Amino acid sequence: MNTSAASQEARDAMRETTSYQGNGRAQTTVDSVVSDALDKGREAAHAMRDVSDNFVEALDESIKTRPYATLALVAAVGFVFGAAWWRR
Repeated sequence: MNTSAASQEARDAMRETTSYQGNGRAQTTVDSVVSDALDKGREAAHAMRDVSDNFVEALDESIKTRPYATLALVAAVGFVFGAAWWRR
């Protein structure tokens, strides 16, 4: 389910809930809360993309400038994950 479909589903559910109350002010409040939540979700998604892009750029630079150190780091991380997985 994509973000727009989820947001529409949330709005529909909130409209059904507030229609039973018969209070237009509650509807406005619910719409405001849903809108704020969607905005914060979009901001978080953009922030994650920025972090991901920065990580990829740093990794590319590290591979180009220090290939053996990068290989050693990846091997160490793989060893730690393997050891943790084996102990389970």
